[in-house]
Amino acid sequence: MSQGNGQDREALHALYFDTDGGNWLRSEGWLTGSHPGEWRGVTCGPEGRVTGIRLNGNGLKGRLPKEIKLLEHLRKLILRGNEIEGRLPDETGYLRFLETLDLRHNRIEGPLPPEIGGATALKALKLQDNEITGRLPHELNRLANLRILDLADNRIKGVIPNCLGRLQALTVLALEGNKLNGNLPEGMENWRNLRYLGLRGNKLEGGIPPVLQSRLLHYNVGTVKFDGRVHRKGKGTGTGRIQCCLERKRDC
Repeated sequence: MSQGNGQDREALHALYFDTDGGNWLRSEGWLTGSHPGEWRGVTCGPEGRVTGIRLNGNGLKGRLPKEIKLLEHLRKLILRGNEIEGRLPDETGYLRFLETLDLRHNRIEGPLPPEIGGATALKALKLQDNEITGRLPHELNRLANLRILDLADNRIKGVIPNCLGRLQALTVLALEGNKLNGNLPEGMENWRNLRYLGLRGNKLEGGIPPVLQSRLLHYNVGTVKFDGRVHRKGKGTGTGRIQCCLERKRDC
């Protein structure tokens, strides 16, 4: 078997060195002469290009390298439960085939880069439990395929942009535990597929359209109003079913 694409290897080497690969819990195959498809947590497509990296809870410490943009065929980057710090690289937005970005339970900081709007194939953006600050970039509205937007338990401030109402594919919108304020966005009735809505712990105002309420299977909205009435409790907020929504293991 060949040693794989040179760009892919360069990006993987940068990821290894920038996240303290020598101290990962498991790193079988990494930096060897074998094809990257044989490296721990790496998957490749039929043409030998890297399509997935999954290294959950593997002791990664450090920053995501800018060389991540070299993984031109990457579809899934799943690194949750590590100690990845620093900003989400602008170069993430260059990954035009990326469908899943899961960096939950890390130490990502700073604002979301506007360039994230360039990753137009994204279906799941999962960044819960980090240290993300700043405002939600308007460029998120370019992610027309996005089904899961999980930014819960960060320090995001400001308003929810009205342009998010254009994300008609959303099934999960988890924004609880941030510092959002102002009115709820216009166009919420366009979320025809939304099944989970999390807004608790913010300072939002306004009402949630009744037509949206009828679609939701789960919500956790704190004191946000439904149809003019304040709802202080969530609906069906059992962790199993919410996890189902967030993981997209099945429709919920």
